[in-house]
Amino acid sequence: MRAAHPSALIARVSTLFGPDRPQRLAYVDAIVRQAVPYERSRGTLEVVEGPVASPTYAPDAAEGLLDLLDRGAAGTVHLVNEGSCSRLELARATVAAGYLADRVIVKTKAAPAGGLARPEYSVLDTTKLKSLLGHSLPSWRDALTRYIEGLGIGR
Repeated sequence: MRAAHPSALIARVSTLFGPDRPQRLAYVDAIVRQAVPYERSRGTLEVVEGPVASPTYAPDAAEGLLDLLDRGAAGTVHLVNEGSCSRLELARATVAAGYLADRVIVKTKAAPAGGLARPEYSVLDTTKLKSLLGHSLPSWRDALTRYIEGLGIGR
């Protein structure tokens, strides 16, 4: 892309979550789907601990992308919510945001043999995003809370 269109904007996201993803559940949605049946009882979810990445709420990324386009930005920009976490931390935060933490325990499990090979640490640097926009996207925790509250679970 860079060779063919040097002035193109390439936006990189990571661990994307948000509404209207019918093809395949995002990680956050998979955790919600597993946790909600425990709403009236107690249960345990087992998830892998790693990798550590930069969760991205799709509506925040879309808004950031529009801002970048309005400013005529070019090059590669990491368009992710502020902060980073492991899969385990994201699962626990998802359960907590859905008010299910008193009914659902999130524990670690070993990574499955032959699973996807992912880097253990793939946090994206948002320095360029901040310099182009003058601010970063909201924290991933804030974004997750807004998303889970919009789903209306666990109340």
